[in-house]
Formats: sequence, structure tokens, C-alpha cells
Amino acid sequence: MAGCLDNIHINRPEWLELGEKRNAVASIGAGTMFFTGWWIILDVAAGYPHMEDFHHAYHVCGVLGTISLFMYVYITVNTDQHDVKVAKKITHKYDIT
Repeated sequence: MAGCLDNIHINRPEWLELGEKRNAVASIGAGTMFFTGWWIILDVAAGYPHMEDFHHAYHVCGVLGTISLFMYVYITVNTDQHDVKVAKKITHKYDIT
């Protein structure tokens, strides 16, 4: 699925060419949306503190999403560290430089 849009060429302005900064911009955008979503849900909960006005079970989606985000980041970081350790062991064992 990674290459399904590779043959589509769109003329982008020069200032829109992100190059190496693409991941940083995507991370900033995702963090901004994550923060904004929690800001809105907490603001609504503060404005409507009673269960009749705003059922607080709506927080469950945000909490589960946050937990899954942290789990994904934790697993990704540990997998990367494990791959580095395995690569070092292989290069040391077979004297590959």
C-alpha cells in the first residue's frame, strides 16, 4: 500500500517542499490535534459537570486512545533498541565492519 500514490505527481510550491522535515511536521501536526482534542473534551466536561448534561463515559475513547499511543511509542522504541543490539551482536560475532 505504500506505493499506490507514487505515480501521482502534483506541482507543489517551493516553500511546501519539506524534504527531511516531513516527519517533524507530521509529529507537530499530530501533537497539536491530540492536544486540541483533549482540550475540547475537558473544556466541555468542565462546562457541563453533571452526568445529565454530558455523560463522562465519552472520556473512555480519549483515555484508550492515549494509552494505545503510549503503548505504540514504547513498543516502537524498544523494537528499535532491540534491533540495534542484535545488529551489534551479529557484527561483533562475525567481525563485520
